[in-house]
Amino acid sequence: MKTEHILPVTIGICLLAVSVASAEIYLTGAIEDTLGSGRYRVREVLQVEEGKTLVIEAGTILMFENFSTLLVDGLLIALGEKDNPVEFTSIHRDSLESKPGAFDWNGIKITPRAEGVYMRHARIFYGTFGLSVESKTTPILLEQTSLRENGYSSLTRDGDIMEVWEGLPMDYRWNEEPLRKYARNGIPGTKEIGRGGLNKNRSAGNAVSALDDRSGELGVRFFSTSPRWKGATRIVTASSLVVGVTTWIIGAVRFNKHRDTYNSGKDYRTVNEADDKMNTARGFAIGGMVLSGVSAAGIGVTFVF
Repeated sequence: MKTEHILPVTIGICLLAVSVASAEIYLTGAIEDTLGSGRYRVREVLQVEEGKTLVIEAGTILMFENFSTLLVDGLLIALGEKDNPVEFTSIHRDSLESKPGAFDWNGIKITPRAEGVYMRHARIFYGTFGLSVESKTTPILLEQTSLRENGYSSLTRDGDIMEVWEGLPMDYRWNEEPLRKYARNGIPGTKEIGRGGLNKNRSAGNAVSALDDRSGELGVRFFSTSPRWKGATRIVTASSLVVGVTTWIIGAVRFNKHRDTYNSGKDYRTVNEADDKMNTARGFAIGGMVLSGVSAAGIGVTFVF
């Protein structure tokens, strides 16, 4: 009777052993190509080297040990989904002994050598710096990415702390212009990411030229749909500047005209009528002056950031 239970119990123990083993996949050192969905434990420094690309699939959970770091000198792409995000989190995420908290790991460091970062539906929790972008020139595109409980800051850019809504999915787009050439010409030597999944490519110096959308259709989201807010802003503000200057000039001319006519004693039946006309003209001139100043400042902002 007891023998009947030996096989099921043995199978159960084996399955448990495989499950525990599969949960303990350690990562450290240089990494590239595609990291498939699963749970990984990161030790010390995990590095995407210069000229290399790391693509992380949806459902991947990277749990970082104390003082560990993801160092990006190349191109980092995290393709999460709304209900199956990519997580960068603490080793204590599922711990029964201790709760995860800020400063559990160092964070993700994007060096000035990095080609760029694209994250879609990603989470960065419990680090010291969260996502630290060391240079303002590094292309960054984050879509529906959440940052929460990072000790010093959740998001920094060139040493400046960026405003973050804790735990809420947000979009960030910075400095897409250096990557527009890839949108037009593609990246030689790379393979596309399309409906069939991810194609690996270990050739040195390569990057990924396309990202597949959740619908499965091929789309160069990282490079071709980067927001062109600077150009649009310059057009709008330049138009406003022209309107403002024109209004300013017209108001000033009308004010002087009404003032001269009033002083000559002609065409005005009452002093109040003259005052009304001059006040209206003065209002036009001041409004135009303010609009011109704001528009000029708006144009200046597009050249600073």
